Amino acid sequence: MNATDLSPEAFPSLSGRTTIPKIYALPTELLQELIGFSIADIRHGPQPWTVYKRLAQLRLVSTHWLFAIDSQPSFWTYITNHLSPPVVSIVIQKSGSLPLDIDISTFHYHTTPIFRYINTVIRLADRWRSLTVQWFPKPEEEDVALENLLLTPAPRLQEFSFDGYSHVPSTINLFDNVAPNLDSITTRLVMPSWNSFLMIGLRKLSIIRVEAELSDLKSLSRVLAVSPRMEELEIVGWIASVLSDGLPLSPSPIALDYLRSFALYDLPEGWANALLETIRIPSACTIDLKLDTNSSGEALHQLARHLPARLTESSSLQITVQAYETYQSIAFRCDGNETTGGASIEVGNIVLGTLLLSPNVPRFWGNTLAQVSTHVKASGVPVALALFSSRHDHPDYMKSAYMSIEEHLPSVAAVALDRWSLQSFLQYETPTSFPNLYDIILTDPEGIPLEEILAFASARTGSAFVNGTTALRSVSLPRRYVDQATLDKLSDLVQCVYLR
Repeated sequence: MNATDLSPEAFPSLSGRTTIPKIYALPTELLQELIGFSIADIRHGPQPWTVYKRLAQLRLVSTHWLFAIDSQPSFWTYITNHLSPPVVSIVIQKSGSLPLDIDISTFHYHTTPIFRYINTVIRLADRWRSLTVQWFPKPEEEDVALENLLLTPAPRLQEFSFDGYSHVPSTINLFDNVAPNLDSITTRLVMPSWNSFLMIGLRKLSIIRVEAELSDLKSLSRVLAVSPRMEELEIVGWIASVLSDGLPLSPSPIALDYLRSFALYDLPEGWANALLETIRIPSACTIDLKLDTNSSGEALHQLARHLPARLTESSSLQITVQAYETYQSIAFRCDGNETTGGASIEVGNIVLGTLLLSPNVPRFWGNTLAQVSTHVKASGVPVALALFSSRHDHPDYMKSAYMSIEEHLPSVAAVALDRWSLQSFLQYETPTSFPNLYDIILTDPEGIPLEEILAFASARTGSAFVNGTTALRSVSLPRRYVDQATLDKLSDLVQCVYLR
């Protein structure tokens, strides 16, 4: 071919032939990789059993795709009684000898009968990788089937999750103490079996919405002491059967140097303090706390030493204030990075009426959040503020909320408001109270005259010239509340208007 020949005949691939193979002609291994990526979100989503509906559709593309799907056992490792018995049999057959993820739910009576399904699952116990049980049976005698299931040795089991009403998981030796690879336990509505040998060397432990005694708190401390490689710890919604103060749980702090996620919500008075005094939290761990006023003082004192590093490494801080008639809360949240964990700390106060709330709220915030506020103010990171209220609430509620965060207002760069807190904000705000405010996010401005929002934006622009404060950079609000004339006026006052 002549080096200067540019005719189509000189380039056969450009004259009707294509050099790109059709997707159904891809090599089997590559096609299996692509299919695996395409079904991953379904497999780990809220309805994982629908993954087989997707695979059935993909099998119809061509015989090559059918072979690629049917010959890849990893596509067929999820077993659930949400499937019909024939489909369960097909899935088991196609899964080969790979470890299985087992799901059992008493909500799925309309598919595979629970007794028949449990018998099938027990025969596969040597292949269990994970076992997830939702147990809300109708007749009480079905607990016998559950006990047979949970006493079955599971040598390859790594993860166990139980949600339901039954005493069985807390009273037996799970899996007859034969599950050497088990390192993740999650229970809801029931305590795990503290005396089981399997409660040693855990990597993840979640205990959610349970009735607890002080002995359970002490048992938790013992489990943590023998699980030094714990990575995730979630203790949520423990209700004390008998109120008692949290006593020292360990003669020395428990070092969890590998902990990267620690969530602690709604514990009895004093118990959160006891845990936080006992656990040594590493700097890379993300902390997520939700406490009430009675148990928050000492807990926040323990956390104060972790906040400076987390705030210094964070690009911004989110402060959320909720001010309602019977409940007030304030939350601080900062993101982390690869070396320093983030923090989310919410402290709430449940009140019974105006007489109790009005005199106590400023004192509550001042006493409880003094140390947190000191570190927040010293960090110098920009603050994003979110305020939520209710039209039925007394104006003093939001006024008290502003008092609780007043020292942070100079650092506020963005404010998110619902319709009721917007009213209070427009009354309270002055250009000097938010000198560095750039962005306003209106979640629901219905009932607020847009003229007031325009007047606010105009005042910010004027103050920027007179007082040296910042002018608004952006306003975000729902599209349905803005006509074209108002949009034009608002666009003249701020750099960007975002319509949702």
